[in-house]
Amino acid sequence: MADIAGNFHCCDDCACAIANDDTSGIKDYRNWVAGVEATRGELPDGAPYINCPEDCYEDNAQEFMCDWCSRNVYSHKFDLVILN
Repeated sequence: MADIAGNFHCCDDCACAIANDDTSGIKDYRNWVAGVEATRGELPDGAPYINCPEDCYEDNAQEFMCDWCSRNVYSHKFDLVILN
């Protein structure tokens, strides 16, 4: 059985990258990669999993700091769990 190593939040870009291994829609790819690399050491080791909260399909975008790419974004806020 896997243990939850951390509960975080991520943006639309990171949710697509994590869930689908698809970074084609990221507009500022260089800054996104730099942010992901900068936070890699701060996040626990393990497999990332995305959960879409009940209201994530609605127009509820908000400004927040993404835990995966460390960017301040205006986006849907996905639950990000690291399992190990």
